[in-house]
Amino acid sequence: MQRSKNPSLCSETLTDYDKQSNCSLSQTAVKALVISGSAGVGKTELAKRYSNVLDLDCSAFSKSPDWPRNYIEAINENLYKYDYILVFTKLQDLDLDYVFCFPSKDAIPEYEGRLAKRGGMWVDVARSVYSEYDKHLKTAQGLGKDIFFLGKGETLESFLLQNQDKYPRLIARE
Repeated sequence: MQRSKNPSLCSETLTDYDKQSNCSLSQTAVKALVISGSAGVGKTELAKRYSNVLDLDCSAFSKSPDWPRNYIEAINENLYKYDYILVFTKLQDLDLDYVFCFPSKDAIPEYEGRLAKRGGMWVDVARSVYSEYDKHLKTAQGLGKDIFFLGKGETLESFLLQNQDKYPRLIARE
């Protein structure tokens, strides 16, 4: 796994948690950008293509009696190992810094179609997530977090590639 040399909006001094870990880090390190992305925005594909991206699927964590503590720990353990950590969960209850990634309202049918192509449970996920789009968006906006809106034909990957001047460079897997 490689880290980008581009500066991130997430540079900060190490916290007590980080200082207690056994990581060999400098006094100031670049913290990963944690992105809470809606279903179908391309989180999994992005992580498959780039070595500095981690997709932390919450489904394995949420079945544990240690939920959500185990999930927060997994995110914290990787904050200085990757440039991006991708999650799909309701993070408003967790004490984390993150941004949201939503499709724009006019792109919802395309995103529902992406999930329908996956079949199985994803059809229900699309119906559930996007039928309450306005509610989810209002909640996100109420938290005061930054939100990336993806238009028709756009994925999280294309958004980050178009905005490499603002965010860490994506490093292709070899």
